[in-house]
Amino acid sequence: MKYSLKEKLFYKLVILSSLGFILLIPIETFAGSSTLSGSKGSSPSSSSSSSDTTAPDAPSSLTNTSDENDSTPTFTGTAEPNSKVTLTLYSGSTALGSRKTTANSNGNFTLTSPELQDGVYSVKATATDAAGNVSSKSSAISITIDTTAPDAPTSLA
Repeated sequence: MKYSLKEKLFYKLVILSSLGFILLIPIETFAGSSTLSGSKGSSPSSSSSSSDTTAPDAPSSLTNTSDENDSTPTFTGTAEPNSKVTLTLYSGSTALGSRKTTANSNGNFTLTSPELQDGVYSVKATATDAAGNVSSKSSAISITIDTTAPDAPTSLA
């Protein structure tokens, strides 16, 4: 039976370890190739590709462009170009839900909320870049939904 170089090394290590010896030799010493990413002889941190670990800035200029009597408000703002923007709706400190959109190549985004009941809410946004880094939350904006018509006057004098 013919064994590969890796199999021969494995059997030698088993025999040596059963005799009480510990032998730690990198496989590339015998096989002539590295299991590390990058070229042979390079450390993993000197790889030619770099990864993005920096979170984008929090979305800014968050604005409700709708009237108070619109129960489906539309929000606009700016974020890192082409980032995924998540708007979260709060009632007090309780998150009620969130919706996602994508900022365009200039960083502008628009998102229309599903129908909301009358009340006071706040909205915060985060941006997620292509590498998956998530920004901190934007400053909250407060919105009021008031779709109830006022009572008719009761007396005209």
